[in-house]
Amino acid sequence: SLKLKLEKKESKKPTERQLLNIKSIDDQQRRQERLDNIDKLREEIRFLEKDVEKVDKKLDDLAFDYNDLKTDMNKRNLAKFYTNLDAFAIIRFSE
Repeated sequence: SLKLKLEKKESKKPTERQLLNIKSIDDQQRRQERLDNIDKLREEIRFLEKDVEKVDKKLDDLAFDYNDLKTDMNKRNLAKFYTNLDAFAIIRFSE
């Protein structure tokens, strides 16, 4: 959903022609309001890009941790299996 928000915000960015039209507005207050809105939009886009980067990094870290934990669990299960097999063989051999 962050990527969707980012795409929405980026689609709202004004084109070069729109920027030129805004800069050519005679009314100082209207021009400043529009420029402020554009600055606010750019800031929101920048924050969303940072958030997307953070989430991607966290997902990569979690995927790496998951693989490590999965490998560790498989090793433990194998060790437990071999311990049980050894115990069964010792009991069988003792009988």
